[in-house]
Amino acid sequence: MIVGVIGRLSYSWNAPLWFDETFSAVIATQPNVAALLDWCLSELTGPAFYMPLWLWAKIAGSSDVALRLPSVLLSIVAPLLILWKGHANRDLRMWWAVFALLWVPMFGVAGEARPYPQMFLLGVVQAILFVQLLDRPTTARASGWIIVSAVLILTQYWGVVPCLVQGIAYLGYHRVRAMATWPAALLLLPMFGWAYFHLPAVLQLTVGNDLASGGLPPSAALEIPAMLLGVSFSATVILGVVIGSTTIALAQRRAGPISWGPSTMLAVCGAATIALVLVIAFTRPGFLPRYLTPSMPSFLFALALWARWMVARDPRPVIVATAMMMSTAIGLLASIFTGTERDPRHIFNLQQPAAWLAERQPQRLVIFWDGPVASASSSAHLAEVGGFFLRRGGRTVAVSVARAAADQDPNQAVLALSGSDAAILWFANDDLPDSRTPRIARYDPRYECRDFGGGQLTMTACRPRLPGIAQQTNVAFSQPVRPAPLARVR
Repeated sequence: MIVGVIGRLSYSWNAPLWFDETFSAVIATQPNVAALLDWCLSELTGPAFYMPLWLWAKIAGSSDVALRLPSVLLSIVAPLLILWKGHANRDLRMWWAVFALLWVPMFGVAGEARPYPQMFLLGVVQAILFVQLLDRPTTARASGWIIVSAVLILTQYWGVVPCLVQGIAYLGYHRVRAMATWPAALLLLPMFGWAYFHLPAVLQLTVGNDLASGGLPPSAALEIPAMLLGVSFSATVILGVVIGSTTIALAQRRAGPISWGPSTMLAVCGAATIALVLVIAFTRPGFLPRYLTPSMPSFLFALALWARWMVARDPRPVIVATAMMMSTAIGLLASIFTGTERDPRHIFNLQQPAAWLAERQPQRLVIFWDGPVASASSSAHLAEVGGFFLRRGGRTVAVSVARAAADQDPNQAVLALSGSDAAILWFANDDLPDSRTPRIARYDPRYECRDFGGGQLTMTACRPRLPGIAQQTNVAFSQPVRPAPLARVR
């Protein structure tokens, strides 16, 4: 409990808002409902995340801490809910809560103004209600499961996968009795209504632009354990122990007859959900490991069911798996408190460059986001994102958005808008050829530029030089930049 809670509280506590969080901050500070809806209809993340965050910001403000606090709280509530209501069997509740607390990918997202802790909590509630629904199928219980499932989908569309798998399992498990609860399905109508207007924009961003080059490469299959449990070595050991010990127990006929009760069905659904997500990941573009989040509660329940089952036959595999999860969590905590390197996502932030630009009190700002997602985004929205931190700091700044075609020099496109008095913010989360790297100070010596990307990505800020300050050559921009492995897809 202590390790899991500290990991959630400490991972991002002093890091700037990274790029994706800036979008959350912009949407949370929209002045009215119409502007909020306009943003929600153009974002991948759904209204079930942004609308509550918008209401929260009206109360708590838009500071980094205020924006991140709901996620931190939800990430802690999820394992506590498992301990309280996770299952009628106490041992199963305990194992499920332990694995949820020690699931280290949650450490990285718990302290962020993003939807993943909410998705995990909704996945937990959905799993609990699914077991209850299978135990006694009624329209009321089906309605509860469908409401939570709809909210999960309206938080992020990757929530469709566990909903689909569990829904099919419910129909197959109870058949006629399940069909009798059909009125509960009417509660899906609001979700379908929203998706009718929202999904086309999502598909345009994910499969309708240059990102649509296929799924993960075959070599990524080696990273599947890390996608699931966070660290490649320990995750491989854990999954190997689970599969190996189960195979041995079955071969030695120590398993006993399988009871296809609600708990077993949830575990099977957890494994099937992960398998389906991975099939999609390897065949369709736009997948990131954090999209597994809504599918993980039922998968971790499957691990809990295995632990309870195996500990009665041979506790050694359970001890090994639990020790590996604990050591991984403790190791990550140690790196948080002693390491100098932060999550590379937090290098991809506009907050630090904006603070540097604010020192000169700019009246105008030109931003340039290079990449296919930027090309599909509206200039008005990009201007809000680029100028957010200056506005939050109390500065009124006019923001212009530069565009540059593939055969155009982006330096000239940016300088055509900036003149010699505007601040410049240039960023990209894709590998750039030399012809598209920022060289503003070389084109116009009246500018001084600073690289905030740390050699891992493009994050460059430029501002007019003070009179009388000699130009200093910045050699950092002569080196090709490398993409950040966790940078924003959208």
